[in-house]
Amino acid sequence: MEKITGKNKTSDFDELTKKIEEEILEEERGIYTEKTLEAAYNPKNVGELEAPSGAARVTGPCGDTLQMHIKVEENKIVDCKYITDGCGASMACGSVVTELVKGKTIEEALTVKDKDVLSVLGGLPEENIHCSVLAMDTLKAALEDYKSKNKNKNKSRNKKGIKKRGGEHMKLCIPSLGNGGLDDLVSEHFGRAPTFTVVDMVSNKVEIVQNTGEHFGGVGNTPDLVAGAGAEIMLCSGLGPRAISAFEQLGIEVYVGASGTVSEAISAFQAGRLNEASDANACKMHRH
Repeated sequence: MEKITGKNKTSDFDELTKKIEEEILEEERGIYTEKTLEAAYNPKNVGELEAPSGAARVTGPCGDTLQMHIKVEENKIVDCKYITDGCGASMACGSVVTELVKGKTIEEALTVKDKDVLSVLGGLPEENIHCSVLAMDTLKAALEDYKSKNKNKNKSRNKKGIKKRGGEHMKLCIPSLGNGGLDDLVSEHFGRAPTFTVVDMVSNKVEIVQNTGEHFGGVGNTPDLVAGAGAEIMLCSGLGPRAISAFEQLGIEVYVGASGTVSEAISAFQAGRLNEASDANACKMHRH
């Protein structure tokens, strides 16, 4: 009779474990797509960020919890990590969401839907679809956390006192009618301006930001787009009360009465010829 050693026992156990794993995987192939299994068994971006720009932890109706961290630089998601204590479907959905949003702007990330996750995975069983919703809910919560932190940062900066009329560390934003730039005309309708010209008054650097807001056929909140560009003061022709309130919450000062070219609007602001936006001078006819 062959003597059974510890080595034999280990070998037999490993073979049994491997056989069970293969049987489980074969069974799962009858339930999930290959893309789902790949994302579940070899997930990407698992972990945590040391100093996330935004973070969220959400528990779904099934009890699965998913945590997501995002790192944002210049309004773009440069990194995204997640961890979950959930099932393989939750693991797969978290992996896909992090891959979908990396490299996107905040506004672009907000357009990603749970159906996009399902499309990448090739679908999920009906009882697992909530996993894609959980992953998207966690992403949205992380984005909201980032926006909240950014808003508070802007408010804090304003409390310290932004120097008006061309002081240091000040970025002006002007809605422009065409392709943007100092020689472009000021758009009379803030929300439907094709571009925003952002001017750093210290370095004189001019940046052109495309309007991807909902009022210009895109998605997302236009004031958030302006805040993402680092603007501290908005110069425009006129603005509605809701838009004024939105900018105030973001810590961005608004001055109305701008006209002519972008360069002329800046000169008028520096000369004190523009008025700070208020309920009294808000545009009541249009929802700018």
